[in-house]
Amino acid sequence: MTGKIKVCHITNVHASDDARIFHKECVSLAAAGYEVALVAPGESREDKGVRVIGCGEKPTSRVKRATSFAKKIVKTALELDCDVYHLHDPELLLYAKRIKRRGKLVVFDSHEDYFFEKDYLPKPLRKIVSRAYLAYESNIMKSLDGLICCYRKTRERLEPKCKLCEMIYNFPLKTPPVERETRSDDRFIIGYAGGVDGFWNHERILEALRDEPNVLYRVAGRCGDEYLAKLRATPGWDKVEFLGKIPFREVQSRIYGEANLGVALLGYIPECNGKEGNMSNTKLFEIMNAGLPVLATDFDLWKDVVVANRCGLCVNPYDVDAIRDAIRYFRSHPDETAEMGRNARKAIEEKYNWNVDEAKLLKFYERLTESI
Repeated sequence: MTGKIKVCHITNVHASDDARIFHKECVSLAAAGYEVALVAPGESREDKGVRVIGCGEKPTSRVKRATSFAKKIVKTALELDCDVYHLHDPELLLYAKRIKRRGKLVVFDSHEDYFFEKDYLPKPLRKIVSRAYLAYESNIMKSLDGLICCYRKTRERLEPKCKLCEMIYNFPLKTPPVERETRSDDRFIIGYAGGVDGFWNHERILEALRDEPNVLYRVAGRCGDEYLAKLRATPGWDKVEFLGKIPFREVQSRIYGEANLGVALLGYIPECNGKEGNMSNTKLFEIMNAGLPVLATDFDLWKDVVVANRCGLCVNPYDVDAIRDAIRYFRSHPDETAEMGRNARKAIEEKYNWNVDEAKLLKFYERLTESI
């Protein structure tokens, strides 16, 4: 083939500046010489070598997002007449065979393991929808050209049905170390940035902090009114500085720049297979990237990172006493805590960064497109 290979990433769910889709995968492929387009909700732009085609605001209705809006997204993408179509959402699999019939290569990027029942569905439908999706997923995978996933169980389930499969995690982009702010006070600051919801056990963190002197829990992220009201009524709220949603580019400086510790206390949700955990969630690695020690959930996979690299402590996220004891340990061992932060940053620089997975992505695309 003469000229550049044309690649189109498609999402009807994620924003056009999504960290995994745009900043990592699309930008890396463009830098490697592919002609890359991204069709997504939002507005159009040219950015970092990627042509972004915006299809307007996505519907608030899940049904409309998965039907009429997904159809609009796919129609727009097909008009670009690319060589490879890289799908990022499960409802887009419904259009995979249609894209294949046009002689295109089709890749599915599974951001989650969709084996689990979705709690937003009515209870009687959850098992039915889950089983129906898994049956369809298993069948459609045989006709696709490649699968990218970031959950071990997804790979175990689908790799035997795939022509090409690669595990690509959500490790952070390598960035300069966060400039630590010089403070005149001796407050112990704990930082958190991300979704502010019950999955991350904020109310238990507040309970652990309620009687701790001279501590500040600085939090940024989108929070629903109901959960925010619950937090405001929780003893320990007086320890919180809640910033609401802030631009991603400001997280490192405003949340982690002054912090002594970062927290990532995700619950044992189904997507994490109980205490096994997963390596696709970015919270742990974003904190480590900031050069901070981390107080993390005792997932088996996270302990392999945190304990092995001596960069924090892992506890049961539902155990208020364990959370409190861990925070007190960090506070009473300042030299060790600082050393944990340095170890965290070193681990990111050497092991857990996007450069590692970028190499796997490019190799995957070399094998995918070798027949073009």
